[in-house]
Amino acid sequence: RRSSDLWWHDENYSHGLLIPFIIGYIVWSQRDKLARARVEPSVLLGGAAIVVALVALWAGVAGSELYMQRLSLVLILAGITVYFWGLRLLQFLLVPLSLLFLAMPIPTIVFNKIAFPLQLFASRFAVWTMSTWGIPVLRQGNIIELKPLNSFDTKKLEVVEACSGIRSLMTLVTLAVVFAYFTHNPSGDGNPPQQGKRFGWLKSYWFWRSTIIVVSAVPIAILTNAFRVSGTGVLAHYYGTEVADGFFHSF
Repeated sequence: RRSSDLWWHDENYSHGLLIPFIIGYIVWSQRDKLARARVEPSVLLGGAAIVVALVALWAGVAGSELYMQRLSLVLILAGITVYFWGLRLLQFLLVPLSLLFLAMPIPTIVFNKIAFPLQLFASRFAVWTMSTWGIPVLRQGNIIELKPLNSFDTKKLEVVEACSGIRSLMTLVTLAVVFAYFTHNPSGDGNPPQQGKRFGWLKSYWFWRSTIIVVSAVPIAILTNAFRVSGTGVLAHYYGTEVADGFFHSF
């Protein structure tokens, strides 16, 4: 399926609908810097990147691997930029290209490798939280079994893939990149490094600030989802398992 179809129908990637508009705004807002950037075309590097992108597209089509086909778009855009304008202009477009990369649906096998461990983590965290509250609970894999108050039967809550936290993880990382970009270096000191200061950005406060913002999105997404599952379990004990499918769950 095309990425646009998944953006419309798969909630794991619905943030992709906003990415083209964000990229367009970034490029438009940086049009003066792009116009002033020194043009240093690199036929060799740019041509090599374009060839690699075309090979990736061919391999993706031949092997029915959609991710390779999508990745080839990012590679060929980077290659065309370097071919006609050089690496310096590409530096200004790293964030838009990164956002386009984050909007691409990841391969299913990788998705499952990430989602299932997150399901187990959320389940374990919820059981630990409920046990701390003195609630009798039993976990079997990603299924939590508990006994609501004033009930003679035990109920089961399943931490499904949608509750693994991967949806929050993918969206929040993308949002963190956008936030870090628009709040990066308001004084204007963060232009591409000058000659003699090739790695000067490593000493920049704004570089490390942006890095921390983006990296912190991962534990924040995982932990907030674990707290959400825990809260659902606690409420299910006191008010019944209907809350797991009702307003609170969606909220």
